[in-house]
Amino acid sequence: MAESMENNRSRLRRLRAANPGWSTDKNAKWNAANPEKRQAHKAVEYALRSGKLVKQPCERCGATDSVHAHHDYYSKPLEVRWLCPTDHRQRHRELANLAEAA
Repeated sequence: MAESMENNRSRLRRLRAANPGWSTDKNAKWNAANPEKRQAHKAVEYALRSGKLVKQPCERCGATDSVHAHHDYYSKPLEVRWLCPTDHRQRHRELANLAEAA
């Protein structure tokens, strides 16, 4: 797993080096298309810096490294679930499956 992550990092470094501004443009487009998500992400960043929120271990496996704040509802920006990267991806798969079933 660590090897594939390093390969991905290397691929992204090469892509950014060959295409100056690619990442900035991509992020700007995402931010413009997702204002509610962006606002929720920024609210969590600010709450973490100010101490209003404190990172917790992954609620599924207990991991403490690289824990992400996951929003089930972006309209409630400080209601987050703390998930490790693996469980965060799994949660998004679960949500996608629920959306498909509906």
